[in-house]
Amino acid sequence: MFSQLLSAKDRRKVSTSYSSLVSHNRVTLVEAYAKVYHAKFGAEPVEWQYFNQKGKVVFGRDEDLGSSSGIPDAERYWFRLVDPLTGKVNWLFPVPENLVYHTEKPFFHVFNGRSRMWGLLFDNDIEGNAFGQTVKHYLPSSPIATRKTSTKTRPTMFRLRSLRSKNNSTLSVTEASPQPTITPAMISMPRTNSFSHLAHIGLNRDGEVEGSEGVDPSWTRIVTERQNHNPHRSTIMKDIGCFQGFI
Repeated sequence: MFSQLLSAKDRRKVSTSYSSLVSHNRVTLVEAYAKVYHAKFGAEPVEWQYFNQKGKVVFGRDEDLGSSSGIPDAERYWFRLVDPLTGKVNWLFPVPENLVYHTEKPFFHVFNGRSRMWGLLFDNDIEGNAFGQTVKHYLPSSPIATRKTSTKTRPTMFRLRSLRSKNNSTLSVTEASPQPTITPAMISMPRTNSFSHLAHIGLNRDGEVEGSEGVDPSWTRIVTERQNHNPHRSTIMKDIGCFQGFI
């Protein structure tokens, strides 16, 4: 992970550069190491493209400037991505008033931007979960929660493929198709001249048991034994269920 790859010197460098974010009018609320992804609105299935940016994701806010500023409360918050080596801010996302923040997985969070969807793939599940909980705490008016399935709008669940064990640049989210329901209207009548004989067994005109080629000899033996046994009609009617499935 990023934090484990940095030397003590690099950590001090990042800390010094990062301190520039925490000025008199900025407050850091939570941070975690992650990669940034983006995807088009309305794409089915959703394909997450790597934004070629990774590092320390910081969630914070500007200090309250008073109601006279005219800035909505939600828009005081922001996400920033800090390079772990240089300490520079490589990505800045001011939180819009209508932000919808979904926790798809503890390690993958999704939220909407103005022109696209954004995704954060965290290095650590625990850090990712804590990050999401903090966002939820500070933006209570925004519909921030784990995505739930609605039978009206989303009949199927989303499944996420983790990229932690892969080096691909695309993160795919696919929908599991529901099991189809078979109705009588879906079953057609047999086509003309489509009958195909497979096998038969029975008595010929001489009363002898015979079967077509390919019939297991055991079936011929069973019918022959029944014929030689010459059971009473009541016995036949009692055991007829054994044969009805093969008639």
